[in-house]
Amino acid sequence: MQAGLGIMAGPGLITFVLVALITLAIGRTIGVAVNLFLWPPTRYRSAESGIHTLAGDLSALLADIHPSLRGHGFDEDRATECTHKTTGTPAGNTA
Repeated sequence: MQAGLGIMAGPGLITFVLVALITLAIGRTIGVAVNLFLWPPTRYRSAESGIHTLAGDLSALLADIHPSLRGHGFDEDRATECTHKTTGTPAGNTA
């Protein structure tokens, strides 16, 4: 495309720079359009998936501790158990 525009515009440094900028703008526009409408970058999908996973884990944790909080039976042992569940460490590990 740039070669065709360059041949039609003629030789010259300023003409070459203008043709290159026009081609760059067209390419950038096409790239943005493809990312917006056809194939969004996968990094956004993985972030969305991670957020959904985190929300599910948090929901499960809150559902697990809800009865203890509601009945005012949330003591230090229960808090330690929930902390270990959240961090993924074994219940006997205090480090």
